[in-house]
Amino acid sequence: MPHIIIEYTAKVQFPENLQEYLLALNKCLGDCPHINVNLIKSYAIKSMSYMYGVENKQCSEFVYLQLLVLPGRTIEEKKCFSDHLLDFLKSTLLIHNQAIKLHLSVEVRELSDYSYYVSK
Repeated sequence: MPHIIIEYTAKVQFPENLQEYLLALNKCLGDCPHINVNLIKSYAIKSMSYMYGVENKQCSEFVYLQLLVLPGRTIEEKKCFSDHLLDFLKSTLLIHNQAIKLHLSVEVRELSDYSYYVSK
């Protein structure tokens, strides 16, 4: 059930086509304990407009990965997820984006049992 959402800016280059990258990302998360790799849903959103702060400086490019999981994960499990995913981003994206300033971030969030529903 985990959801991986990647938001990225226009100049970010992926090492392969985006579909293959998402597959590799799913496999990476599947290496963590208590993750069923066949239930991971992942997608990417390209951001064409973005701003840092209020000064008119050249902005860094960014990749923001959000992992959504159902409640019940321990702090240690969530830390494992975030560390594993950030290491994956670093190892796969930094070498392909040396010409730009690239900011990488990962956030693990819990979905609420009371507000997340799935049709069957």
